[in-house]
Formats: sequence, C-alpha cells, structure tokens
Amino acid sequence: MIYQMADPETGLQTSDMAIIGNATPKFSYGMTNDFSYKNFHFSFFLQGVQGNDILNATRIYTEGMWEPRNQSVAVLNRWTVDNNNSTMPRPDLNNTDDNYNSQISSRFVEKGSYLRVKSMTLAYTLPKQVLERWKLNKVRFYVTGENLLTFTKYSGLDPEVSMYGGTNQQTVSSNMAPGIDFGTSPQARTFIVGLNLTF
Repeated sequence: MIYQMADPETGLQTSDMAIIGNATPKFSYGMTNDFSYKNFHFSFFLQGVQGNDILNATRIYTEGMWEPRNQSVAVLNRWTVDNNNSTMPRPDLNNTDDNYNSQISSRFVEKGSYLRVKSMTLAYTLPKQVLERWKLNKVRFYVTGENLLTFTKYSGLDPEVSMYGGTNQQTVSSNMAPGIDFGTSPQARTFIVGLNLTF
C-alpha cells in the first residue's frame, strides 16, 4: 500500500487531508404492501439506503497484521515477493513502519448501500362457518419473519451500522460518529408464529 503525498517537497501536511467518505446516505427508501386472497393475507416491508459510505473499522483489526491476534482469511492474499500485485500489504507485526497496516485510509472505506427485507407476514383467517361452531368472531394464524434478506456489496456483517462512540488509537474523538462499523452486531433474523382470537 502506498500513501502518496500531495507535495513531495513539503511532505504530508494537514492541508493534504481529504474527505474519503460520507456516512450520510443520498436518500433512504422503503416499500410496503398488503395482498389478500380469500382467507389468506400477505404483507411485506422493504427498506434501504443509497449512496453512503462505511468505515469498516473491524477490518482494521482483522486485516491489520500488526498485533498477535486472529486475522481474516483475506490476509492470505497479502503482499509477498511472489505476490507483488496484491492490494493487501505485507505483515508488520513489530510496527517497523511508522504508518503500519492499520492506519485509517480509503482501504477500509466501503460502499454502504443496501436493500433489506425487513419483514414479511403470511396469515390465514378461518372461514366464518367454522367459527360459528366455536362461538368466535375471528381466528387468525400468522407467521412473521424479520430481517430475512439483505442485498449489499458491503463486506461486513451488517450494513445497517449504529452510532460509534468509543475511543481507541484509531479515532480522533469520543463523540458519537455515524457510519463506523467497529464490531457491530448484525440485526437478528427472527421468526414469530402467532394466533389472534377475537371473541
């Protein structure tokens, strides 16, 4: 990995820094709909964002190769003499370089756009002639799934990252910062089976 200075004569200056990502999506969108056929009912909710960037800080630790900790399989494609076209830098366990492999750069900034199937529900309502025998007004069986599918190019566990407010050597402040994935737990995929009774 090569860091190119804006002006080789003056060296790297504060003014050379540039914004390499934007955590704010260009737009958010969603879609919901309901379908009914006879006694069956189906509904869904889709949700997504477009045009945002995510700093995958988890990769700083899993691909940094600068501490004796477990690493991602991606580092198997690291730079070597025989693999000198790799975009993965060589290991630097003892931090022999001033700017070791875990420095924040565009290497860890990824596109965060996604489309997610947030929920789907399939329900069935018993016919009225059946309910008359039980003296019930309505009986409805349903199954609901949440966070069923996610379409994204983001390599992390979940592109729907939360606000990050921790401090470590890679952050410049302790303020809450959006768009940083630092080991964020993914949204749980859940299934609910239920029964509605109306007397």
